[in-house]
Amino acid sequence: PARAASGVEMIRYSRNSAWVIFYWWGGIVRSLVRPSGVYLVYLIACYYMESRFDLVLGVERSSINTLGGFVMFLLVFRMNQCMLRHVHGNSLSASVFSDLEFMVQAFCTHMK
Repeated sequence: PARAASGVEMIRYSRNSAWVIFYWWGGIVRSLVRPSGVYLVYLIACYYMESRFDLVLGVERSSINTLGGFVMFLLVFRMNQCMLRHVHGNSLSASVFSDLEFMVQAFCTHMK
């Protein structure tokens, strides 16, 4: 990948990678860590209560599937926002380099 003048990569991942949804910067994983951790603790507590005290707490598979579908919707929505920012950044950098090229051409034309 190309590097910026400061040495920091502009694009931090390969678009062809299947692991792109797990990257920390620019993805949704960073926003989901805390709520997912709380939900995991809740599920572990429910499992412990059901197995230890023979209780039925009513955590159904359909509710977990619904929550998973909602999270997938949010993931796709977030990735679309990231892609729009990427496209906007590409157009802005193309505009900057186009303006720089024009300035160099104008400078070279006036130097003749």
